[in-house]
Amino acid sequence: MKNRSFSILMILLVAFPFMACSLPPDSLNGSQRVLQQKRGHQGSNFVSGEDKSLFDVQFSPDGTLLAIATDLGILLYETKTYDKPEILKGHTGRIWSIAFRPDGKVLASAGEDETVRLWDVNRRQQIRAFGINLYPTANIVFSPDGKMLASGSDDGIENAYLWDADTGQCLRTFSGHTGGVNDVAFSPDGKMLASGTDETIVCLWDVNTGQQIRTLTGHTNPVMSVSFSPDGKALASGSVSDNFVRVWDVNTGQQINTLSINDEEWIFGAFDVVFSPDGNTIASVGFSIHLWQPSDADMNHHHRSLWHGKYPHQYPNSVTDVTFSPDGNTIACSGFREAHVWDVKTEKLIRVLISKPGI
Repeated sequence: MKNRSFSILMILLVAFPFMACSLPPDSLNGSQRVLQQKRGHQGSNFVSGEDKSLFDVQFSPDGTLLAIATDLGILLYETKTYDKPEILKGHTGRIWSIAFRPDGKVLASAGEDETVRLWDVNRRQQIRAFGINLYPTANIVFSPDGKMLASGSDDGIENAYLWDADTGQCLRTFSGHTGGVNDVAFSPDGKMLASGTDETIVCLWDVNTGQQIRTLTGHTNPVMSVSFSPDGKALASGSVSDNFVRVWDVNTGQQINTLSINDEEWIFGAFDVVFSPDGNTIASVGFSIHLWQPSDADMNHHHRSLWHGKYPHQYPNSVTDVTFSPDGNTIACSGFREAHVWDVKTEKLIRVLISKPGI
């Protein structure tokens, strides 16, 4: 999946003082179905750095591991038990983004030390590191064949990049954005790259030539996340503050559906959006985890929410990243203070992996 944490952090620093004062006490009780959080088995109470930030969360392709990027290292949980995690250390600053290679043998991480590091998943050891001259890296993702990495940038360079996943050589630059690139995603066949930008647009690129195929317009605020459907025919995009997740026809560039998020979440919108492995569900996160069924003509009438914040009468912790397990039965989410695992079918909280004091 993806990480937009630097941009999100800036938004939250501005938003927190106003939202804490402006939300009415009953504003969290919307008409939608909301699952009140019931604590599952408590996981390791890992203590992160001073800003208590978690930056990305990813399941391994075989579903046996869950990785969480933090400001102190990469936490690796075995999903059988979710007991105390192993910690991969090597970066000299925060880790913005992580991505498993499709074969599950290698984990890539990118951080504010301007490096990408590759880790042997089985041996829990660093294989190599290379500089990518980006600060911060907004997101990294492996190509479907595992040979390339794509990255976005939100530091003023305003490009998306394609890298050799073994050597770190820059293979291609996707130029033409006029705003920071917050997220990138490969199409399932690896032929297309989508980029979500501060320009409020989504760009589709030809991976082989670097040429722009089309531009998707409709969002009114920065696009923080993009995700292709498993069949590659649709693309979902999430934006902060404009209160919508938008679903697009990849071939025509036309908007298929607009998914409305509840009013109480207007300041957060959708930080992350992702299709389930079978393509039957779209998940987005902001205040809560929202689930839609894309096969329905009106997805807004088939909408469920999993409550994430643990303070029903206070401003809750935001959720910035979400990922499905490979079998689609589990969702893991992380944010600025917590990491949770949920059962998709029963809507029950399976595990609290990381829990920290409230705001």
